[in-house]
Amino acid sequence: MSALYNQQNVVKCKCCSETYTANVRAPILTSCGHTFCRQCVENIIMIDAFACFDCQELTMVDGNGLKVNVSFLRCLEMMKLLAPETLHYQPIIPKKSEVVGDRRQQLVDNITAQLTEVAFQNGNDRLARDIIKEVEQNMSDYADRIENRDSDHYS
Repeated sequence: MSALYNQQNVVKCKCCSETYTANVRAPILTSCGHTFCRQCVENIIMIDAFACFDCQELTMVDGNGLKVNVSFLRCLEMMKLLAPETLHYQPIIPKKSEVVGDRRQQLVDNITAQLTEVAFQNGNDRLARDIIKEVEQNMSDYADRIENRDSDHYS
């Protein structure tokens, strides 16, 4: 087997065969020592734990989120083997609406895109999800207050 073939396989997740990135497809270290991309691991997390794709050993996820294989990530960075983030980031962050016809939908799309981008900037997807859920609850509460105010006004 050639060294180039081995190098190309090492920079890819063994589960999805996508090249690792610094954030969205960051290499995540399991408790058994195997490494897979963040996106594959997040797809299988079940209540703060996931089973390794290779050996099925259970890895617990604490309150700090997934553990990036920092040494491996730094090696990939130094060797310039990481894929550009923009190739993989689009599915997670909704695009800003470019349709001008529906102004309301454009505003909703743009606010959603900006909020999601800010929430995911810290690299901790679990925290980002918690932030988005909390904002969603706050917005729902605010909408209820507006509805109550409007119904009181017209009564």
